Amino acid sequence: MKKLRDDILKESKMYFEKFGLSKEEIEYLLQKSSIDLDNLIDKSYNLLYSKDIDLDDLDDTLHSLKGVLLQLGSFDIADSINDMRDLLNDKDTISKLKNIIDKL
Repeated sequence: MKKLRDDILKESKMYFEKFGLSKEEIEYLLQKSSIDLDNLIDKSYNLLYSKDIDLDDLDDTLHSLKGVLLQLGSFDIADSINDMRDLLNDKDTISKLKNIIDKL
């Protein structure tokens, strides 16, 4: 997996610790979130690199990805993805999204 994804999960652990969660609770959240994150990254990648991009499906997937990132405390990336959701018809936006997903 990519370094940014690993960094997000590492920072999430510290983010969850601030809430006073037990080690077991944190491990459960990280395990579940990493599965969700991986699935949404893969789906986003496949949609972005498909011959004919289904913008509605991409928008739904990015919305879900944003939600997982917010739950993990990765607010900057989530905000960037959310801002781009309104501009999916723009080729520059698709290029920027590909860049973000490729790093994840």
